[in-house]
Amino acid sequence: MLICCTWLQTNVITSVRTSVNFLSADTIPKPSVVIEEVDVDSIQCLVIRDTLSSLSDLTYRIGKHFYRMYDFLADNKMKPGRSMTFYVTDKPPFIFEAGIEIFKIPVQFDEGMHVRKLPAGHAIVAHYTGPYETINIAYETLFSWQRQHPKEKAGLMFEVYVNDPVVIKNPYQLKTDVFVMLFH
Repeated sequence: MLICCTWLQTNVITSVRTSVNFLSADTIPKPSVVIEEVDVDSIQCLVIRDTLSSLSDLTYRIGKHFYRMYDFLADNKMKPGRSMTFYVTDKPPFIFEAGIEIFKIPVQFDEGMHVRKLPAGHAIVAHYTGPYETINIAYETLFSWQRQHPKEKAGLMFEVYVNDPVVIKNPYQLKTDVFVMLFH
């Protein structure tokens, strides 16, 4: 019996070591962030405003609003543009607007929907590649860059979702642009 247990322990330890070696620091995907100053064209979005007491349900709520707006746009035969989220507050209660870029303004809106118009301007953008759950890396990099290059913020922070998580199955390939509008 003792021999059997020793064999089992040895195989488990070997198995764990193999797994750890397979996931060494060189092979674990890492999120990436590239900072850039850009000029932003004006944008108009169909948005739904929402409030959360904590950020734990943020991804779920944003997704729920996107599905509702995509259905609305399809029913009204309107072409959707980029998906984005505007952050009105950064402390509880968290107020945000899930939005989809539109190219014409609908005649009527479903309950809770309205249009947000963002004027053209200058911005800092963090081009983030990685899972939504670690997007704080993009914000930390952006804030660090701002401390080194003092610029006055001129509006809301917002995220633009460059690719679609329904299509992109590897979360380390998701691309999000995080914008901070600036005064010139």
